[in-house]
Amino acid sequence: MREIDPRYLYLLKNLRGIIYFSKNLDVKKEVKWIRKKFRYKIIGIPQEFAKEVKLWKRAVILNLPFKVRCRNVAFKTALLASYFAVPILILKEDSVKDFSKMMVGYVTSSTLMETEVKRNIRLVNYAIIDFYTETIKFAKERNLEKRREIVKKDLKRFWRLKEGKGVAVIYVDVLKAGISLKNIPENCFSIVPCVIIDTRFMKKEKREKKDKSENKGIGVKNY
Repeated sequence: MREIDPRYLYLLKNLRGIIYFSKNLDVKKEVKWIRKKFRYKIIGIPQEFAKEVKLWKRAVILNLPFKVRCRNVAFKTALLASYFAVPILILKEDSVKDFSKMMVGYVTSSTLMETEVKRNIRLVNYAIIDFYTETIKFAKERNLEKRREIVKKDLKRFWRLKEGKGVAVIYVDVLKAGISLKNIPENCFSIVPCVIIDTRFMKKEKREKKDKSENKGIGVKNY
């Protein structure tokens, strides 16, 4: 029986998300926000960003335990997120374009309160665990329609968000990347939810309590 790496088990239990951003963007404020709001949580940083971000005690550098013949960092980050069963924390809305080929669902919102962003991060952590085995099962079967249905159903978690122009959450699917998945472990094929963290659109004021209603800012992209 193959021995499981203790570090992998530790991160599987304690990792709360993996950071991603387009390299031409200034994300110092977003990193500072994460450090402040999640000071006791472990946050992953892909190896490609090791020199781009000032590391802190709870930040860990992550790398895929297998070789991928691809320079697409967004794709590799999605594989990493599935491997550890955690969401991606996308810094700056402008970084979303890097996932455009893989995006299969999204939620838009108006200006967000900080508490809402934290709640969204909590929700996507629940989400990937809830649909992890199902999405991997359907990936093995290449049943893209079933994977799309899972995304459509899961987007209802975000009913509290008020429709707006900004992108708050996206769901990505590595099967849509158009990149070979040969020799990649099956546990890297989960749908991955992502939260956009952009301090330009955050506010600290309390939101008024809203009644539950249908969110017209939710959409699913067809395969």
